[in-house]
Amino acid sequence: MGSTVHFFIPLGRALPVPDGFNKTKYPSGQQKTEEGVIAPTTDSAHFIFHQRVLQGSPHLPMEAGFEIAAKRTHTQPRQESPPGILRTAHQTVVEAMVELDYAPLVAAQDLNNDAPDEITRAFDYAVSELNILLRAIAMALDEPLRIVARESLPPMIPIATSDTKPWEMIDKTDLPDVESFSIFNVNWNIPIAPDSTQEHAQLDTWIDAALVNLSTTGPFITYRDFRREADLTFFAEGNYRTAIILYASACESLLDELLQHNLWEQNLRPEEAASKFLNQRGSPRGIVDLVKNELGKFYSGWGRNTPEVIIRWITYVTDLRNQAIHDGYLPTSSELRTCVETVNALVEFLADQAFETRTRRPITALAFLGRAGLESRGGWDEQFSSYEAGLTDVNFRLRVFRRWGSALSYFRAGDRKRPVPSTEQSTCYMVTYPQGKTEVFLVDQNGVMAQPITREEVILPATAEESIRRFEYLNAPIPTVTNLPYEKLTLREEPRWEHYVYDVLPGHEVVFSTLWEFEN
Repeated sequence: MGSTVHFFIPLGRALPVPDGFNKTKYPSGQQKTEEGVIAPTTDSAHFIFHQRVLQGSPHLPMEAGFEIAAKRTHTQPRQESPPGILRTAHQTVVEAMVELDYAPLVAAQDLNNDAPDEITRAFDYAVSELNILLRAIAMALDEPLRIVARESLPPMIPIATSDTKPWEMIDKTDLPDVESFSIFNVNWNIPIAPDSTQEHAQLDTWIDAALVNLSTTGPFITYRDFRREADLTFFAEGNYRTAIILYASACESLLDELLQHNLWEQNLRPEEAASKFLNQRGSPRGIVDLVKNELGKFYSGWGRNTPEVIIRWITYVTDLRNQAIHDGYLPTSSELRTCVETVNALVEFLADQAFETRTRRPITALAFLGRAGLESRGGWDEQFSSYEAGLTDVNFRLRVFRRWGSALSYFRAGDRKRPVPSTEQSTCYMVTYPQGKTEVFLVDQNGVMAQPITREEVILPATAEESIRRFEYLNAPIPTVTNLPYEKLTLREEPRWEHYVYDVLPGHEVVFSTLWEFEN
């Protein structure tokens, strides 16, 4: 049997991607094999999307998987008598390639008699990575695509093996040879109607951008996740109560993060911006209060003249959500349709507001609308195209904002709920400067507060000492930050935690002006 297993996973519908479209999850690094050879880690995965048109079957997703697998393994397809009523069904089958000896996953398992076998572990890993890709496709196409779960799959799917590593498929279009056609038992699913197929190159570009956003939990990603789940819960499942909770959560996330992004582009530090989210008693302010009295300041100064779309959001989304949670109210289908119309109108209104203020806060407009949104409104020009030359610049912006948002979450929790910094769960970092100077810091368990210490106050294992000598020998032209796992602390006095991580550790900057400092 080969070292790579191929799971032929039917999605139960036609995904709007071209036949043969493929994406690879790169290995996370390198490792030394038992033979002493340096090779990529075994956590890569490769996905090939197959499109199939079937005449009616009681188990269409399963049949699509079997036909693709039979074709790939040069095996005779299964023969069944046709059902009474024939219907044409379009199905997408994902061929998921993962290595059987995925080391990090295997190491994390308690391999007793009840532990899953290597095929099951490989399947679970394949589904986990496939779902990340499906989320990216859903975001790129702005479609509510259902992710994969055991409970949503057919009762069984075909599998095969090969000697081709998933990472060997990077930038390749030819399909690898497979063998050992067999069956893996899972569950059921119901087909969903097919959609149109997108153009290959454009789709690939969109998904790459979406994956960059997902890798750092970029701005408005949480909104997209809530919105995707809400649409599926309402339109695919008819679960009205859960749907209204998800729609309300999506709106709250969108509005809150839009306020955050505006404050960030004002170049406020996290500890300064936190005051906007707290009342005079130091407790968190509600989302309606924040929208009316803080977010509105960045646009039309809503105040007493609250826009109609905001009033409708409060009435048909927020209030309905509160009824569902606190009163046990079950919304009707009509109320959910009104809710969806209100959410769509709110998103469009906020997009228009961000566009109108694009000259004052261009990066917020870019983050909220994206290039496509700016182009559709006639606002994409040389000035906007100069902000970010490629995905590397996008990734840098997203990481700076995410660090800012994480620090803000710490401060806006309020004094009573904020975890007290502690040395027990602290992390040690050393900064090595080009001139040979070094500084050592403890970072608290929240990743926000820092305490300078001396090298003599931390006892390091031999491997950490070797890392220090290696970095000092390299004499890098820029400051280098090293995470030092320590054995023991011998502090001369109790830490006062008077410094912020983003002020003392290079590469941990959070303020908006960091974008332009990096560019220069």
